[in-house]
Amino acid sequence: MVRAAELQRWSASEEYREILTGTYARREDDRPANNLTDDVKSAARSYKESMSTSADPLIKTINDIGEAVMGAAGKVWSKVAPNGAAE
Repeated sequence: MVRAAELQRWSASEEYREILTGTYARREDDRPANNLTDDVKSAARSYKESMSTSADPLIKTINDIGEAVMGAAGKVWSKVAPNGAAE
């Protein structure tokens, strides 16, 4: 049910209308990444953004768990890092 609602929302979006008219990014338009690290970081940012805006309850739960784990890891790191400095 949630996925159907998400599909309806997306099908009413400007992004979807642009795809239907053929206005979308194509592989030949991609700028090559300077290196693999930049490409991976860009993909990670894109996935994170997609997950944070998802209406799917499972994705929201996974996102919440990930944020809790990262918060706890940050607290641990700040206690064990030299001078309490976190990077």
